[in-house]
Amino acid sequence: MGSSICINAGPQNPVGDNKEIRLGVDEPPPKPSVAISHGSEGCFVATEKEAFQSPAYGIDPVDGTGSGDAFHAGMIFGVLKGWDMRETARFANACGALNTIKLGARSGMCSMEDVRHFMTNNDRLQGKDFENLDMP
Repeated sequence: MGSSICINAGPQNPVGDNKEIRLGVDEPPPKPSVAISHGSEGCFVATEKEAFQSPAYGIDPVDGTGSGDAFHAGMIFGVLKGWDMRETARFANACGALNTIKLGARSGMCSMEDVRHFMTNNDRLQGKDFENLDMP
């Protein structure tokens, strides 16, 4: 059993015209992984090889509307880019944080470069000790 992603590309941008969207459809799915967002505590990630907590970024929250969607978008983006799960989790946490420091569900959407800039210039909080749990 594999993972699957459903994307609504819309009539202006059909899937057949977008290589990055097709990449998620044409290539074999990655090994199943689980990422659970914990808001101000970051996220917990488990793969077939490891389990870890990825700490949140320290922010002054304004509005959490849409922050989970932004987190999920960051996770999907990282998986489609082929990043390891630790980098993907850091990126997804940053996407959620950026959305939370703005008012409204879409005000915090930004470019990959903006997310990377945020990651470089903001500290992450101390996470709980969930590093490398015994995996079956």
